[in-house]
Amino acid sequence: MPETGLISRTVYAGVPPHVEYRVTKEGDSLRPLIEFAEV
Repeated sequence: MPETGLISRTVYAGVPPHVEYRVTKEGDSLRPLIEFAEV
């Protein structure tokens, strides 16, 4: 999903490897729609 621009992916070198995913501003703009769909 990072390729959609809604989530960013950061890889940290280390053992074990660590990857973080974060919602971008574009992804956060969909929050009202997602919250509406949860109801």
